Amino acid sequence: MVRAILELTGVNKNFILKRTSIFEPHRILPAVKNVSLSIKPGERFGIIGESGCGKSTLARLMVGLYTPDGGLVRLEGSPLQDMPASDRNRAIQYVFQDPAGSLNPRKTIRQILATPLRALAGLNHQQAEIKLQEIMVAVNMPLSALDRYPHEFSGGQAQRIGIARALLAGSQILVLDEPVSALDVSVQAQLLELLVKLKEKFGLTYVFISHDLAVIEAFCEKVAVMYYGEIVEIGRADKLFQQALHPYTELLARTAPRQNADLYTEQQFELPDPLNPPIGCAFAARCPRAEKTCHQKKPKLSLQKASSYVACHFPLNQ
Repeated sequence: MVRAILELTGVNKNFILKRTSIFEPHRILPAVKNVSLSIKPGERFGIIGESGCGKSTLARLMVGLYTPDGGLVRLEGSPLQDMPASDRNRAIQYVFQDPAGSLNPRKTIRQILATPLRALAGLNHQQAEIKLQEIMVAVNMPLSALDRYPHEFSGGQAQRIGIARALLAGSQILVLDEPVSALDVSVQAQLLELLVKLKEKFGLTYVFISHDLAVIEAFCEKVAVMYYGEIVEIGRADKLFQQALHPYTELLARTAPRQNADLYTEQQFELPDPLNPPIGCAFAARCPRAEKTCHQKKPKLSLQKASSYVACHFPLNQ
């Protein structure tokens, strides 16, 4: 059995909301609730869900930008919190949703990309220059781009530079947070094709965060579906959306635009109040299969069939 390269066990993350007056009690917003995931070396692991479900918070927990309030994140078997920042950054890197916003506008691309080479790899000027040229070729960018500034690039080019920066740290794992959401469809396809080639060239593991079903289904091998801060289903991408076990996963598949298919529109429902969570299943109010048990008892994520996990009292296709 292959050992997980990235593992989350019972991870929780809460945020304390700002008070409007000194007399108001602190309010706690639970963003990620008891999430457990196991990601193997070389996997393209997707995490999908509606906006506000906690995907980006989970991504930041994976790379150590946030510290969990409960549970544990392990990187190659070692607790992430116990690792020196330099070791952690060499092992796992975050690729931001807004690539241009994550690049210093006052520095050239050469200056930006040289930082991880000196800080993490300890290369001298000549060694760094050779590495810079190699990585620019790898991400299909001209060498002349090294002397330009971030504002001179399109969204797709800026995202390639963001990926190059992550690769220069020598990381095995890239956590990509909505990396193609702001790009045109044709540019999305080019970037996804590049990511596949880079995976083979550098032996990478991807955690791919997105709300776009079509992108997740086409790019990822395994997928976790997130709703209201929790994982509600995990399974193989090639089967998950065709044979969904959780009603929410089926809803995502039905509402996603598909060729030669009528677009399904869900009846409007308000999401549960995050400051006053329901006792039972968070999806029960939107679920056509919900019964009394669903409103009274929270379902646990459990194995159903052939490496598929679901948190539902009455799974589909059973």
